[in-house]
Amino acid sequence: MTFKALFKPKWQHKDWKVRRAAVKKLKDPELLANIAKSDDSEYVRKAAMEKSDDQALIADIARNDQDCSVRIAAVERLDPSEWTDLLTDIAKNDEFELVREAAEDKRDPIFGKIRKLVVSGSPSAARQSGEAWPLIRFLYDKLEEGGADERKKAAHYLCYLPSVGHSDSIDRLMLALRKEDSLEVVKSIVWALRGLEAKTAIPELQAMVNDKRYSAIREGIKDGIDYLSGQ
Repeated sequence: MTFKALFKPKWQHKDWKVRRAAVKKLKDPELLANIAKSDDSEYVRKAAMEKSDDQALIADIARNDQDCSVRIAAVERLDPSEWTDLLTDIAKNDEFELVREAAEDKRDPIFGKIRKLVVSGSPSAARQSGEAWPLIRFLYDKLEEGGADERKKAAHYLCYLPSVGHSDSIDRLMLALRKEDSLEVVKSIVWALRGLEAKTAIPELQAMVNDKRYSAIREGIKDGIDYLSGQ
């Protein structure tokens, strides 16, 4: 070890583990910000970001850090009331699915809870415990009154959270289908009806096949009809 190295601060040590330990003891906001944006190790950058209360810094890291795990950690520390637009942008455009999902969950925690239930494969247990029903009612409300993205997500999750053949969910999806203008939302509703095995929807879907408004998604509607018809 050189004489100069003896007096070098530990947050500049060549070993990232030593640097991370040192960062956890730092209190200087400017120094933490510099380390959070410039250290070579994602572990050290993450530790520095987690020590900072600067939401602008955290937002910058959530958007720009080169490592997805650091971006996820930053997303989880953002105030959703202050950074709604950024979370929306990350949820749509980050190159990694896990970062996009973290932003979605942060932007709307209830949708995040539903997504985790579906991904974990436990909707059945949630229905048995009663946990699913408030969430299903939340999806009904979003399907009826939400923005296009919310309606699309609500229809998507109604494919999985209710039990197959759940008549109330099918009725609400059919009602939403009749008044929906967004083709992306219509596609999501058709997928949900398929997942719920809503055979009663077949006549209405058949009528949509011949409706010019749905020409861009006609093949998807036909697939839904074929599935529900058992073909």
